[in-house]
Amino acid sequence: MIERLSQIRLLVVVCILLIGISAMYYGNRVHLTKMNTHVTFSTFPKHIGDWDFSRANTFSSEIEKNLGADAYIDYVYQSQEKPEMEVLVSYFSSMHEGKQFHSPKNCMLGSGWESMVNKEIFINWHGKQESINFMMVRMGSQILYVAYWVQGRGRLMSSEYEERIYRVIDSLIKRRSDGAFVRVSLPGRPEDRNHAEQLLMEFTKDLAVAVDNCLPM
Repeated sequence: MIERLSQIRLLVVVCILLIGISAMYYGNRVHLTKMNTHVTFSTFPKHIGDWDFSRANTFSSEIEKNLGADAYIDYVYQSQEKPEMEVLVSYFSSMHEGKQFHSPKNCMLGSGWESMVNKEIFINWHGKQESINFMMVRMGSQILYVAYWVQGRGRLMSSEYEERIYRVIDSLIKRRSDGAFVRVSLPGRPEDRNHAEQLLMEFTKDLAVAVDNCLPM
């Protein structure tokens, strides 16, 4: 019991320190040196795994303003034998309160989608098993399977809280807080869940490499 209380106290202290550092950083608006953080996605691949580029979607000026990204793509990839994948990658040269990604947990569920499944799945990234988020959502009779994560500064993160902690650490050590939010979605049926999960793991491991190649090192 004493050991457990000590661990809890240590965790509380760490959280307080991180909150304090975060407050100092955001309160004082520390200027971050941007080193090669200009991203255009002009070289983003038109072929990913078994999928080929089909079309690019563009957002209205209002949606682009709400997105707040410095660069983004919304591409649709198709395969003859597999369902199409819609890929949204939005890049922020410096993330802070008021200028950062919007989690599907908030924006999708807030726009009428109902969450049916919410879990983590794992993909191979640079020789390691990294977790990304997997959702099955429904609106009426429409089913959508979604995978998403945050990538940048040499990290791939599924947790929003983990990203915020590393954002503060990287801001202080690397003088950077840039990153990309990546979301992949495909339509399906309720009985397609296991198959959709496998397809997303297959597609996203190659997509993460493609995103890596477009982001600053």
